[in-house]
Amino acid sequence: MISLKDVRRLIDTDSGDSAVLSLYLDMSINSDNKRTWGIFLSRQRAGFAELDSANGRREPVARILARVERWIDEEFRPGNRGLAIFATIDGARFEALQFPVRVENRLVIGDAPLVWPLRELVETSQRHAVVLVDRRRMRVLTVCMNTIEDELLIEKDEHPANHDVRAGGEAASNYQNRKAEEARSFFREFVSVLQDHQRRWKPDAWVLLGTHENTTHFREFLPTSINDHVVHVAAASVDDPAANIVARLSGFFDMQALRARAQSVDQLRERVRTGHYAVAGVDDALEQLQEGKVETLVIARGLDSSGGKCTQCGFVLARRSGSCPYCGGDVRDGIDLAESMVRIATEQEADVAFVETDIMRELDGVGALLRF
Repeated sequence: MISLKDVRRLIDTDSGDSAVLSLYLDMSINSDNKRTWGIFLSRQRAGFAELDSANGRREPVARILARVERWIDEEFRPGNRGLAIFATIDGARFEALQFPVRVENRLVIGDAPLVWPLRELVETSQRHAVVLVDRRRMRVLTVCMNTIEDELLIEKDEHPANHDVRAGGEAASNYQNRKAEEARSFFREFVSVLQDHQRRWKPDAWVLLGTHENTTHFREFLPTSINDHVVHVAAASVDDPAANIVARLSGFFDMQALRARAQSVDQLRERVRTGHYAVAGVDDALEQLQEGKVETLVIARGLDSSGGKCTQCGFVLARRSGSCPYCGGDVRDGIDLAESMVRIATEQEADVAFVETDIMRELDGVGALLRF
């Protein structure tokens, strides 16, 4: 499963003097039960074949696309729906990442890997720990991108009942007390397992499933570090099939991500309106990013904005030509500003919220919540 570490690693990888081909493929199956990635690749191959071979790219690109097809035949796992491949034109580097959610088909050749589609996948796909619990069993499903990454079952043996336990009476009362203490003991052990799970997987949020009585009682034993991140509690059986659980929760996961994005936009609007540690628009967002002041970058999905970069100090600018206002160096055209902003935010470990284009239109497509 891809993570923020993959995005940072791609940013930090030195491609030398070679250009980099970034290829994103939608590997999902359409209504005709077919994958259509081959059509996209054929069109790209035909487009590059029309280029003048003097530019030195036609043949290398053809070789890379042929290698892509071989990799798909040999390495692609059919259960996945998306693929990203990064390859240097000189053939020295070839890396493939596959994942269970689809992406838009895209092929770009540039000085560095195109990373914003991967960062968007990471930001919109939280990792959830789904805990199913009853009095003596606990299952934990680690779910990301509607895919189960890990599954754990803890099952405790019940203490045997005394033969003289009858309805009513002191013996029955003692038995019920012992069963209650047994459940408390099991819950404490379950919590210890969850704390280990938290350290290993670092889930963004927790979901608790079971009867109302069991989930309510179990939460009394959870530490604050877990309890404060329980985002959903519902009824379910520990025996429910894992695939059914994930399918049932997928709608909730989508709504949770939508609410998080809406919250980021609402906060940005309010803080821009009051002038409280926030900016809107490409120019201001770029400036604050490069000064290291951004806590959260809020950007429209697929923002199409080009600019320039100073050849001397490396500052990214919304302008495409002229001289750099910071050092006076020449400005080079052809910079994808959305990609640049996402890269800078990732390098500075700032959060990034990708929001629908229509919602961000009044904020000129991008804004930033500032640290100071």
